[in-house]
Amino acid sequence: MGAKVYHFTWIDDFSAAKNHAIDLASGEWIALLDADEYLSDEEAAKLPEFLAKVGKKYYGVAMSWLQLEDTGRIMAGGTQIRVFRNTPELRYQNRIHEELSVGGKPWLVVDGCSQFSIFHTGYGEAADGQGQKGKRNISIILKELEERPDSLSLVMVPENTPEDLARVLAVLGVNRRPPLAAAVLPPARGERVMSLRQALLAPQETVPAEESLGRICGAPTVSCPPAIPIAVSGERIGAQALALFRYCGVERVDVVKERAAPLEEG
Repeated sequence: MGAKVYHFTWIDDFSAAKNHAIDLASGEWIALLDADEYLSDEEAAKLPEFLAKVGKKYYGVAMSWLQLEDTGRIMAGGTQIRVFRNTPELRYQNRIHEELSVGGKPWLVVDGCSQFSIFHTGYGEAADGQGQKGKRNISIILKELEERPDSLSLVMVPENTPEDLARVLAVLGVNRRPPLAAAVLPPARGERVMSLRQALLAPQETVPAEESLGRICGAPTVSCPPAIPIAVSGERIGAQALALFRYCGVERVDVVKERAAPLEEG
């Protein structure tokens, strides 16, 4: 198929492996997918044309990232930047839960979540029935903490229980630092009218954020992925979300094509 295969000795560092792959790339754009991830044939075929239209100021393309069970059912979703320009400044950091960085500087990405979805199969029963990946991940996390004691990535999801939060607080201990100032705007609490799967797979269109009030969110809307979404797929976009769009500079939103009854802003 014209592919070249290179060897990298595994050193318990996902960023090192991915940065090695980046060093070997020679094209203008890099598409970096794991062995248990894929794009559909249709979306992969239209990617080159899409990239040809991306402005020079953008470093990457944000895409939907969908985790699949063995049955093909979507069990979780998010946003990933796996297609990006081949530039020396762009590197992965952290041994695990690696993130792209442009030397610590702000960087712009194109929102392609409504057009491209990366499917991830690595956490299904068939691929990880014995939980080996979890054991591997814990080992790498301990190494990361040994090298960088102040390194901490905490991600909570709706499925976490109050007991989970209590366990986290018990491990972290009491925070003796002065409290942060209150958030400028409260989080948006949208009404769920479709399931995550229904919304992600439904026909979508991109509209100006100012025209999204009352529409059903199609793809997770974030100001700079990876981040906590302002609006989640399947939620009706309300006034709180619209205010956050304005505050964070979100100009366009992917919504389900079926128009919902408009809501009053206030």
